[in-house]
Amino acid sequence: MSALVPWPPLILTIPPSDNHAHRIARVHGHPRMILTTAARTWRTEAQWTMKIWQRTTGWTVPARGQKVIAALMIWWPDHRTHDPGNLIKEVADAMKGVLIVDDQWLLPRVMDFGWDRQHPRIAITLTVMGSNAAQKIES
Repeated sequence: MSALVPWPPLILTIPPSDNHAHRIARVHGHPRMILTTAARTWRTEAQWTMKIWQRTTGWTVPARGQKVIAALMIWWPDHRTHDPGNLIKEVADAMKGVLIVDDQWLLPRVMDFGWDRQHPRIAITLTVMGSNAAQKIES
C-alpha cells in the first residue's frame, strides 16, 4: 500500500536545452564537452532550490538501486517547438547527488506541457519505488 505525503511543489526554471548547455573545449590537449556558463549557472541555482525544498519537505535521498519516477509538467515561455527530451538531461544531472543518488535510477516522464510567458517553469512529481511505503512527492 502506498503512503501519500503532501508536499509543497518543487518548481524549477527552464534550463538551457541540452543542445545549448555544452560546448567543446580542450582540456589537457584533448577535446571535452563542458558546461556553458548559462548551464552552470542554471544548475547551481536549481540545486540550491532542490536543497531548500529537500529541507522543507524532509525528502530523503533514496538508496542506490531504488528507482525514482519523475513526472514532469512543463510550462514553456513561448509557442515555439520545444524538445522536452533536451531539458530532461539537464534536470536529471542537477538532481544527481542532491535528490537522487544517480540519474541511472531516475525514470523521467513528461506528463504534459503548457505555456506561461511570465513564469516558464517545470513542476516535478517524484515517486520512490521499491519500498513497502512508496514515498510520493507532488510538485
